[in-house]
Amino acid sequence: MMEQHKSDGYPTYAIYSSDGNLTYTTAGFPGVETIKEELEKAIGK
Repeated sequence: MMEQHKSDGYPTYAIYSSDGNLTYTTAGFPGVETIKEELEKAIGK
């Protein structure tokens, strides 16, 4: 499962664009601001 989702550890956070492309992944929580920025990138803001 870790190989399929390009994960290096648990927990893994992954963000996908609306067309299903993986845009961001990280092992461990990167912080609220990072998640917010990556979500905005994924939706094109």
